[in-house]
Amino acid sequence: MFKHLRLSGPGGWTARLGLKTIGQSFNPKENNFDLIRLFAAVLVLVSHCYPLTGQVTEPFANYLGEYDTGGGWGVAIFFVISGFLVARSVLGRSVGIYFTSRALRILPALALVTVFEIVVIGPMYTTQRLGAYFSNGETFRHLQNVSIFWIRQVLPDTFATNPQAHIVNGSLWTLPIESAFYILLPVACVLGLLKPRPVLACLAIVAALTAYTTTVLGWGWANQGGLLFPGGPAYYVLKQGLFFLIGAAFWIHRDNIPHNKYLALGCVALLVVFAWKEYRLVAMYIALPYLVIYAALARGIHARLGETIGDLSYGTYLFAFPVQQAIVAAHDGALGPGRLLLFALPLVLGLAFLSWRFVEQPALRLRHGLHKPRNTAQNYGTPVPSPPLSSPPLSSPPRTD
Repeated sequence: MFKHLRLSGPGGWTARLGLKTIGQSFNPKENNFDLIRLFAAVLVLVSHCYPLTGQVTEPFANYLGEYDTGGGWGVAIFFVISGFLVARSVLGRSVGIYFTSRALRILPALALVTVFEIVVIGPMYTTQRLGAYFSNGETFRHLQNVSIFWIRQVLPDTFATNPQAHIVNGSLWTLPIESAFYILLPVACVLGLLKPRPVLACLAIVAALTAYTTTVLGWGWANQGGLLFPGGPAYYVLKQGLFFLIGAAFWIHRDNIPHNKYLALGCVALLVVFAWKEYRLVAMYIALPYLVIYAALARGIHARLGETIGDLSYGTYLFAFPVQQAIVAAHDGALGPGRLLLFALPLVLGLAFLSWRFVEQPALRLRHGLHKPRNTAQNYGTPVPSPPLSSPPLSSPPRTD
């Protein structure tokens, strides 16, 4: 009965059933991606308030079905959005423009936060004299963070008495992983894998590997399976790679996936039913990506933050951890998660705004000055709109079109 239903193209089974698709709902000028990315970045910040103040219990993990921590939810949201928008980008641009665009989106703000940590955070919270601090090789090795793949988490004797001692910016672990996906996606495109059937085959392989390594090999937080590349623990590459690939598959199959509130409600029900159950992560991989894309394209809540205060998600992701650590150090660790959130959130959003206004936005103007996206047969359906969306990496996010 299904032999006449097509897997690709705008005339597939959704059209036959009269259902509106994700491709039809997608509008580069009217969507909620900025809002959702900012929500995910703030969710990571809120989640980090607990371990950074020495709290053992993280409420998101305990009270939201034991799916993940709040930070884990936020990172997963970033990777889904990143896969969706970066797949659009790689299918709509030349390789040179694509990589230039990625570099202009990631590196300027990353360089800013790296310098901020070296010249502001370190001198304020190191126990060394300034002369010793600036003559210490570890101080300038921190500049390696701009390379993305060789992240340095410490500065000399900085945050030494915090509950999470010595860690300057623990959020940056997602950047090498997401950046590796940015590199692999054009390779996959050249190999013909970013097509409807091949991308599903890749998705099945990555899902099988994730299931095997976590259930049979016991990979997880305590056993991450070694490094696949600098900054890329095998466990997290597979875990986040599956979210990223699902997001990419949503873009490639956008003309066949319904954008439907009843499916979204079904995904919510799936998460409720599998909460605290053994196979709850399977439900999370199925339900969360659809809910993220559905909400991003939903009518009635379109919030183009870029037209008002700007896209603050990347700056929030970059500055949150060092600012939170600084506040904890300034109070000698004598504050709880709620007070840390109260002090940190306005400071972080302020720094994120400055980063957007004076670093990220000027870089994006350079990016948008490049050639317009190309429209090729690989786009499979709805032509690629122009101009492209701006979007950060994750993370934490990473975030990313």
